Amino acid sequence: MIRLSDRYAIREATGPFLFGVAAFTAIFVASDIVFKVADLVASGSAGLADVLLLLLYKLPYVATMTFPMAMLLGSLLGMARLSSSGELVAFRACGLSIGRLTLPILVFSFFVFLFSLFVGEALVPRAARAEFELTNKILNRTEAWLKGDDLVLQRKTESGLELVHIGRLRDALISDVVVVEIQKSGEVTITRAEDAIWESNAWYYGKGSTVVVSPEGLSRVVPPESEEVIPSTAMTFEGVYRKLPLKDSPEALSAVAQDVRPESMTYHQLKMRIDSMLERGASPNSVLEDRLHLYAKISLPFSSVVFALIGLPLGIQPNRSGGSIGFGLSILIILVYYVIMTLGRAMGESGSLPPILAAWLPNTIIGGIGVWLLASADQGLLSQR
Repeated sequence: MIRLSDRYAIREATGPFLFGVAAFTAIFVASDIVFKVADLVASGSAGLADVLLLLLYKLPYVATMTFPMAMLLGSLLGMARLSSSGELVAFRACGLSIGRLTLPILVFSFFVFLFSLFVGEALVPRAARAEFELTNKILNRTEAWLKGDDLVLQRKTESGLELVHIGRLRDALISDVVVVEIQKSGEVTITRAEDAIWESNAWYYGKGSTVVVSPEGLSRVVPPESEEVIPSTAMTFEGVYRKLPLKDSPEALSAVAQDVRPESMTYHQLKMRIDSMLERGASPNSVLEDRLHLYAKISLPFSSVVFALIGLPLGIQPNRSGGSIGFGLSILIILVYYVIMTLGRAMGESGSLPPILAAWLPNTIIGGIGVWLLASADQGLLSQR
């Protein structure tokens, strides 16, 4: 009997879930993506192949948004069908609790959460970067910035301020590097290098110059052949292997230099960027938005479980059996969820709520209501006997 109830529950929820994926994806494509693609076609030189690629690149991100919505529809309509046919009452009369009856769909929602998490980490960043590069190609924008060229960093140090310019970043090789170290005493050290390579956890260069400018405006080449201060800033050297005063690893630089949109990064990459910005002296308030996106990379996929929690008890009610009523109720719940999510993000960005709490606020509220409804649904089901 237990295996039969599991099979019934999964079967009744799968159909509406697949329908929800198709329906909500179509809504997203029709209401947002099509208009953006149309603008690219009108303002650029996008052909049919480009349009199809842009739509394809958008699908992984759309999937992460539609899977939770479809899970809400699947759990609500699936349980409503079992309730309207009297099967829930029959199973309950056989001694099965509400928790055991709804367990298969909750497990199903957890696997949807894991799959959404996989899509968000493995597919969405790659597709977002590919879509971004294709969009810039269509609009004839330069690709230099996308590959990390002309990267400028700023870091506060114990002795002052450090400014770094990198003309080109290619994995463990950087070119056209300028590091400016400004001491609190007023002394300025300027290090230039044509190329530098990452070895033994440090950057080394063999052609360039290091010049120290005193607060009085005089300069000397380092290391000098004498301690004499000379008025020159253009002396260079070649063939000497020296350590560059730059502590960022290639991975840390890449996290800063690449496409800066959070959806173009994995959880790990976005966390590295946040840590790198804080290490360079950025204030905690300046990374609040990035932290919200970081926690949302988990909280948003987890809403599949939250929507199942609230969809199941609502579907048990006999007046939720109609497909149109269930779809309309799902839209209403989704709207409430995103209103709470918007308010949470606003409070998180303003600093009035910690980012992790702001990102999980809608899950906490909607999930809490769902748990309460599910716990009280047993009495309503028994009254149908």
